[in-house]
Amino acid sequence: MWENENLKTDMPSISEKMVEDFIADTSVFTLGEKTTVVRAVLANGFELVESSSCVSEENYDEKLGAEICMKKIRDKVWFLLGFLLQTAVNGIQNKENAVEDEEKDMQEVHIEIHRNANGVVEGHMDGYSDAIIAMLISALRRAANAGKRGRKDAEKNA
Repeated sequence: MWENENLKTDMPSISEKMVEDFIADTSVFTLGEKTTVVRAVLANGFELVESSSCVSEENYDEKLGAEICMKKIRDKVWFLLGFLLQTAVNGIQNKENAVEDEEKDMQEVHIEIHRNANGVVEGHMDGYSDAIIAMLISALRRAANAGKRGRKDAEKNA
């Protein structure tokens, strides 16, 4: 499930593919003569909106503006998925215990994510809220399903 081969650890992480798969749909608009707006709908229905503008309308290029906006959106999605994963791994902590020994935390986390006999992604983390784990599993399941649809479409077109 954790597919970032550049990591130096087996701890959970967010990969670029997970970020891409979590973006379900995008719309690009031009406002006025020199502003691009991109609306991205995420796999969970959450929406992000970014914009880019140039100084001179003669230099305006919607495609370039959309690329700039998409970079900002990908960065935000990475941040949001990282936040969700961090919460799932460490739970919600008060100020007194928010900064603990990382090695101890790593040793205490046992994560199990697998597909059941029906092919449904399930998971378990020892000592963590079922609600937080359900949120993470749901988000990862949607991203994985979006990736499967994309791969099937690519295979059909190949």
